[in-house]
Amino acid sequence: MRALVALTAVVVIAGCGGNGDPETNVVEVRGDEYAFVMPEQAQPGWTTIDFTNTGDEPHEFALFRLDEGKTLADAQALLSDPAAQQQGPPEWVTIVAGIPTLAAGAEASLTQELKAGRHVLICFLDGPSGKPHFADGMIREMEVAGEERGDEPDADAVLALGEGLQAPEVEAGERTLRFRNDGDEPSSLFLVAYEPGKTAEDLERWEEAGAKGPSPAEFLGGAIDVPAKSSVYYTVELEAGREYTLLDDERGKELSFTPS
Repeated sequence: MRALVALTAVVVIAGCGGNGDPETNVVEVRGDEYAFVMPEQAQPGWTTIDFTNTGDEPHEFALFRLDEGKTLADAQALLSDPAAQQQGPPEWVTIVAGIPTLAAGAEASLTQELKAGRHVLICFLDGPSGKPHFADGMIREMEVAGEERGDEPDADAVLALGEGLQAPEVEAGERTLRFRNDGDEPSSLFLVAYEPGKTAEDLERWEEAGAKGPSPAEFLGGAIDVPAKSSVYYTVELEAGREYTLLDDERGKELSFTPS
């Protein structure tokens, strides 16, 4: 259930607001079958990427940064080589936190500190053809350059990724969750809402069967590959009385919470 990013985006940069409002740096993104609409450039610093899945299929939004001198063509060549993929990302690829699987019509926002450099947005999910979405066009390049801007946001709750993860106590509405990774390795966290009567076992069987038919859960994103010793901020609309579940696949951990 990995998702790195499939982006369709239009960039909107909002300047420093009045009355002490924080400075914002926003990139609006939508993903569908099978393309990203996205800006060619964004500014470095604390950046909010607003994701919308406008397609009929689930999509993920993975993001990585290339070393100087590397291009989208190099990334595509890497993805076309199964042997290279099994070896893990090369040294010239730096994984940057992205949004995992988003259901059709779902929206989510991820705020993180972007560094200058050439970035690639990609969706690794498989389509009905059996091919990954990036093979059908869900891969794009974005240059992060210019003056650094953007303020670190406030959070409604802090989630310590890894063994210390606990379910948050939050009220319904638009909420921003800080995903803090104090570990030495990247860490990921998925957010889902199970359909009535469905459980993690149903989700696992559905995935093992090739994700065919109705999903037993609605995929609401989360964050993948949050870098070690860093934080990202995930903003999502939560409904009162609805049960949500945090999934840490690497540790086999599942925690549920219900906003009041």
